[in-house]
This record gives sequence, C-alpha cells and structure tokens, in this order.
Amino acid sequence: MRGLPEAQRRVWRAFLAARSAVLSQIELELSGVGDLSIGELDVLHQLSLHDGPLRMSELADLTHASRSGLTRRVDRLVGRGYVERANVPDDRRGAYAVLTEAGRRQHDKVMPFHLATVQDVFMSVLREDELELLADALERLAEAASTVVQFDASRA
Repeated sequence: MRGLPEAQRRVWRAFLAARSAVLSQIELELSGVGDLSIGELDVLHQLSLHDGPLRMSELADLTHASRSGLTRRVDRLVGRGYVERANVPDDRRGAYAVLTEAGRRQHDKVMPFHLATVQDVFMSVLREDELELLADALERLAEAASTVVQFDASRA
C-alpha cells in the first residue's frame, strides 16, 4: 500500500477493518441463533420478499453473489429444507429457488436478532448526519466496482 497517500491508505484500512469486524459480529450472532451464514440469510430474506419463486440468476443479482456462490448457498439451504429448487417451464437450463415453510419460519425467527445486531454494531455507531453521507459513498463505491469488467495487468 506504499503507493497510496496516507489519507487514502487510512480509509482503505478502516474500510477493511470495519467490514471484517461488523461481518464477524453478525456471523457470530447468526451462528448462535439460527446456524445460518449472512449469505444464506440474505437468500432467505430475498425469497421472503417475493411472492413466489425466483430464478436463480435473479436471486444471484439480488444477493450480489456469483452464480456459483449462490448455487452453493442454495445447495446448503436445500439440504436443510429451507429452500426447494423447481424447473422453469420451457427453459431446460433455468431453475427457480422457492422458499419452503420451514425456510420462512427460520427467516422469521432469525431476522429480529439479525436486525438488532446490525443496529448494535453498525447503525448505533453512526450519527444521523453520517447515514446519508455514508450511504452515498458506499453506493458510489458499489457502482464503480460493478462496472469494472476485468483486471488490467498493465496497471499492476
């Protein structure tokens, strides 16, 4: 990180530390309450928000997961009986993910604890005037990062 000015280095290190600390706390809470990863809870949550099945490709986009990463998450959830797969009519390669009743119960059980942890370890640290500023900055970062298509080796 020698090539970055001190202020940029500080922001980058703070971002990495905050991400790690917050996600570690959330993962710890989830493992104690519902034995779910944050990615698995996100899948259950996205399915709970939609009335009916979602195409796997749609679900990957909603959860910001790669197709293979989503497949692994859904496989684990199918194994626990929280999600089922269904074929897409007229599309031999397409598949739906469907929230089961057990999945809905698990989601509804875990979500209040998850939201309380998000409030305790993330939101409670931020002042009201910082929320909009941080949301804007993070949205710009996400947008910029999503437009990067491939690594440019000439810049390395």
